[in-house]
Amino acid sequence: MKLTSDVLKKIIAEEVAKFQESKLFGDMESTEDAAKDAEEVEASEYADSLENHINHYKALGLEEARLIKRLGQIHEAKKHVAAKAKKAKAKKADEAKKPVAKKPVAKKHAK
Repeated sequence: MKLTSDVLKKIIAEEVAKFQESKLFGDMESTEDAAKDAEEVEASEYADSLENHINHYKALGLEEARLIKRLGQIHEAKKHVAAKAKKAKAKKADEAKKPVAKKPVAKKHAK
């Protein structure tokens, strides 16, 4: 089957008809009707909302700074513990290399 412009137009028309039957596409209303249905809101209501958003943004900035500082402290603690662990591991390896002196065993004399 060769796809010509007439065939494509027919396929598109059939698909549009299916969508309209299934109510997936609603009826378009004019912009004037939509404007009549829109609820008007005072600007002061948005001002309070905007102020709350700005305050929340500032609070998040402060929280971020606090968390960054805490993260720095955690990184420093990790470095400190890693250095201690490395030092302890090296000390243990050095002790393992040293020969262990045997204690003299006391012999029992037979009577």
